[in-house]
Amino acid sequence: MNRKWIASPVLALFLMLQPAHATAALDEGNFIPSNEALTTTAGAQAVYHSVEPGDTLWDICQKYQADLESVKAVNGLDEQSVLSIGQKLQIPGNMNRIHAVKKGETLWDISRRYSVSLEQLCSLNQGVNAENLKIGMNLSLPASAQKPSPAYAAPSRASAETAFFSWPIRGAITSPYGWRSSGFHHGTDIAARYGDSIQAAAAGTVAFTGYRSVYGKTVVIGHSDGSETLYAHLSSILVSTGQRVKRGEVIGKIGTTGNSTGPHLHFEVKKGRKYVNPVNVLR
Repeated sequence: MNRKWIASPVLALFLMLQPAHATAALDEGNFIPSNEALTTTAGAQAVYHSVEPGDTLWDICQKYQADLESVKAVNGLDEQSVLSIGQKLQIPGNMNRIHAVKKGETLWDISRRYSVSLEQLCSLNQGVNAENLKIGMNLSLPASAQKPSPAYAAPSRASAETAFFSWPIRGAITSPYGWRSSGFHHGTDIAARYGDSIQAAAAGTVAFTGYRSVYGKTVVIGHSDGSETLYAHLSSILVSTGQRVKRGEVIGKIGTTGNSTGPHLHFEVKKGRKYVNPVNVLR
């Protein structure tokens, strides 16, 4: 019998029985040391950290220069979460940053917090309804996003100037503040006729005029106590940024710009960084 012929299948069987790591080592591209960070194949945009004794989430974020809120969101963590040794945490890279929506936030708030444009956020998060963000929703951030700015602390006492707000226009409320089927509605929709005048709800300084995605033509007025009022879906804007306005002064006209099914005013009130129900502060 040919000994050479017998040796061939024996050799093949020997190779098949070898431990998997022996053959894997032949292909260095598929071998990842257990004590090194795993990287994704998509441009090494995300890495994974294996929790070691003494690790805290803060320390891990500092090590990778990662945003704490993004790391918490992508790993489903909150303030009550406890890390366990050996736990794998995904660390989003600069091109894969995310922000978990918090109660009361809008795309405008998030764009200002990270110093990015509203247009960039909308482009990266197509299909998201800016007026109805859901708590916990993960939004992608552009690579240019800056480190989040600290939350604004609202003054503890409102000035007499904004102790209450006047109705910006008289009409039926067609969509109140609060949860609805499509998400959280941060303002109150007031029906009116196309072209009706919109008045400033309180004296203040115009902080923004222009067009915003979903909101359409918009005016934002900043008030002396740190609060803001927003007027959206206008057909025309009659004030300019930096202009001082009085309570009751006409600032624009009712329209249907942005995502609107008919003539109405979308009206919002913020106290610091917190949205409040406009009906509760209108007189």
